[in-house]
Amino acid sequence: MLRDLACAALAAGALAAGGLAGAHQGEDDHEEAAGRMLDCGRLPAEAAISVPQPVAQWARIVCRETGQLLVPSPGWQWRYPASFTTPVIVSATAASPDAAGARYFTAVDVAASDGAAAARLHSELSRDVAVYALNAGADAPDAAYTLVASNDLGDELRIHFVPRGAGGFLGVVCASSCIPESTFIAHRTGG
Repeated sequence: MLRDLACAALAAGALAAGGLAGAHQGEDDHEEAAGRMLDCGRLPAEAAISVPQPVAQWARIVCRETGQLLVPSPGWQWRYPASFTTPVIVSATAASPDAAGARYFTAVDVAASDGAAAARLHSELSRDVAVYALNAGADAPDAAYTLVASNDLGDELRIHFVPRGAGGFLGVVCASSCIPESTFIAHRTGG
């Protein structure tokens, strides 16, 4: 008896799934589905496709059907401190959690800070982001770079790239506030 009920439930589930998968899509359904995947061969006209210099040396935009990503440039590696996990910054990072669909960057800019401004940024990050403080060292850098990216929802994301005494950069990801667990190390790969 239990076996018969289980078989009936499986059959009903398969029919329902088959009916949904095979259902005719109306025009509204196509528009909704189009928002869930990104056609990397035909990006929207307002999509950003590159990162300005000098940050383009160690960061670039790539496209996947699930959305655009910021990833290391060739010859660079990003990793979380005390880990070999590679961070990937998605264009939806700053988006509200209920925003469905593939997101893309509409603007990517870089602002350089030097002297007192770089020292001020270093001091603020050391105070507010423990992971940064543990990996940055005490000496203020001579310069820092802030990548500011906006997505198609108008949400903004900042990544502060601050030079490390040991070489490379610390990247601190900030949406409405800085995200300590998203702080990463960017450095050149050997060879």
